[in-house]
Formats: sequence, structure tokens, C-alpha cells
Amino acid sequence: MEESETMKSWKKENKIMMKVNYYTSETHDNNESFVEHWLEGQRIFLNFPDAVEFITVMDKSGEYHSIAKRNVNRIVYKTIPKEFVLSEKTTMESAKLRMDMLELDLVNQRKHLTQETAVENLKDNGEVGSVR
Repeated sequence: MEESETMKSWKKENKIMMKVNYYTSETHDNNESFVEHWLEGQRIFLNFPDAVEFITVMDKSGEYHSIAKRNVNRIVYKTIPKEFVLSEKTTMESAKLRMDMLELDLVNQRKHLTQETAVENLKDNGEVGSVR
């Protein structure tokens, strides 16, 4: 089945092309030095828990490289899909949602602490754990 023109352009437009500047350490004769590197390619997102600690890039030859975020010095984006750029409205809505979630979490933690305190008071009074 042949791809439509829309699909071909979608594939081209939705790639995140970037150059990553990062450092690695090398030890020679008990002296540690840091070496600067540049990697150019397409940003790749991986779906497993450890992936959040790394930036993964597929270079021009098709090899995948994962660089620890703590080693990244700079990222130069060459192309970013329009859908990835957030508007001010979207950013504000997201911040409000995070605040609502934090408030809900705080309410739940207060309830939990109140329940723990009530159980501790019952234990102190000998009302919990005793058989009559």
C-alpha cells in the first residue's frame, strides 16, 4: 500500500532533530579529565522506566545513543514539531492542574495523619488490640 502525501510530510515534520553537547570523563594515570562531545541526530523517546534519566538520539548512521541527562551541557534544536510547542494558555492550564493535584494530595495526607493520630490515641487508651 502506497503512503499518501500527508503521511510522508507528517513523518518529516514530526521529527525532533537536534545537536547534543555532552561530557564524558576519562581517567589516565589517576587523573580524571572531561572530554566534550557533540552528537547530531533525531531525538528518540523510549518507553521504559530508566529512559527518563537519558536523552536518546538516533544518529545519521541509524545508531542509537543514550546520554545521561547529568552529562548534557547543551541542546541545540534544529526542528521541533509545532504540536510540541506549548502556548501560554496550555502552560497556565497545566500549572493550574498541577496545583489542584498538589492540593488534593495535601488533603489526602492530612486525612491520613488524622487517622494515624486517632489510632495512636486508641492504642494509648488500651482500646485497640485488646480482647474483651
